[in-house]
Amino acid sequence: MRSYQKTIYALLLFAIGNNAKGQLTSGSSGLFLKSGTVLSSEGLVLTPTTDLSITSNTLTKSSTSLYGDAGQSINRVYTFSNQITYTGSVGIYYLDSELNGNTASELAISYKNPSVTVTETSSNVNTTTKLVTVNFSNTTIAQLTAVNKNVVLPVDLKDFTAVSINNRVKISWETLMEKDHDYFEIESSTDGGSFLSLGKIKGEGNSNEVKKYEVYDSTPSNGNNYYRLLQYDKDGKRKDYGVKIVKFGLSDNLIVRVFPNPVAKEVHIQLNNGKSEDLEVSLFNLNGQLIHQQLIKANGNDYSLLLNQKPAAGLYLLKLRSKSTNHSTKLLVQ
Repeated sequence: MRSYQKTIYALLLFAIGNNAKGQLTSGSSGLFLKSGTVLSSEGLVLTPTTDLSITSNTLTKSSTSLYGDAGQSINRVYTFSNQITYTGSVGIYYLDSELNGNTASELAISYKNPSVTVTETSSNVNTTTKLVTVNFSNTTIAQLTAVNKNVVLPVDLKDFTAVSINNRVKISWETLMEKDHDYFEIESSTDGGSFLSLGKIKGEGNSNEVKKYEVYDSTPSNGNNYYRLLQYDKDGKRKDYGVKIVKFGLSDNLIVRVFPNPVAKEVHIQLNNGKSEDLEVSLFNLNGQLIHQQLIKANGNDYSLLLNQKPAAGLYLLKLRSKSTNHSTKLLVQ
């Protein structure tokens, strides 16, 4: 058995060393480590004190900071595609170039699972060998990295999703922890380049509990809708959590005519959806501010919008919404 285990270990090390992406993969047959066996891969050292079996899993090393542009983690992050339950020693070797603003002598191993992020302040650091170590006992681990012992993360985001629900788009997210957090902002776009503010939500400030947030876009456009989540600390720092895309499907043969464009005072709207429905018309400037909103009663498929208080000349976003229609178009006011 011992010879067999050593053979597996040697083969794994060979596979890791020749993987440019820094990945270790265990197939359906799995990887078995006897208690006391040392597994070293890409600067991560695992020495289980109980027998460890890992099946259908991939361990990936990334140089992207786990906690984003606030820079609390070093630029060395290990991620298991499926979380493991582990008892034993964990060590992470680091390079000075990976410290990312952290102090080497203050480093501690931090791990993340689907419900919590924990920094192990009992970690030991050897600044000569550049190795951080700690012991785990029956701990569920999805990600591993190193952080300063005394740094508290501003926001630990769990989920961020956007889905289409009944002619609207629901944007929701959860946080596991917040520290000195001010607010979130959701922005929307129809082209993925120019974003308008959809709304702001005040944060909890300081919290160690799961908090849930949601925002609705009541007038999504036909086709792709892009939603960006931004988080702001009380000291003004901003974190971008990326973009979610929702394709809002209306009839492919829907034709919307808005004329004249450019417009001076009155806008005419024609829909070919074959339905006579009340139409809500909203006009936004490019900062996302609502300039004019009006509900136009059904009159066949022709609608007229009279701009009694003409907005300043410039480019605007015109959103049209009825029971069967969600459409946005750009409108130039002369």
